[in-house]
Amino acid sequence: MSKFTILHNPKCSKSRNALKLLEEMDLELEVVQYLEKPLKSKDLNDLLSKADFEAIDLIRTKEAKEQGIIYQNASETDLIKALEKYPKIMQRPIVMTAKKATIARDDDWFSRI
Repeated sequence: MSKFTILHNPKCSKSRNALKLLEEMDLELEVVQYLEKPLKSKDLNDLLSKADFEAIDLIRTKEAKEQGIIYQNASETDLIKALEKYPKIMQRPIVMTAKKATIARDDDWFSRI
């Protein structure tokens, strides 16, 4: 069975719901509270290599605007640097296995992992 990793924000209801589902399935699970331990650029690049989305898709626009981050038309490298410096702007939750990653906000996220 695959090991699952969830990038978790305990204050987020979608994140809590995804974590609850994974725990109820009794899966091998690692919980990463990314606000307490921000991801490095290497980790973000690894995440994106497993995903069917780009760095811009990881940006929470409201939070990015609050931080004064101009994300429209930014390069992938600049977005990764912003996510590393300001982890609060990252979409949540993110669920990953060794080969795939998805943003687990909608009802069918588990089918993509």
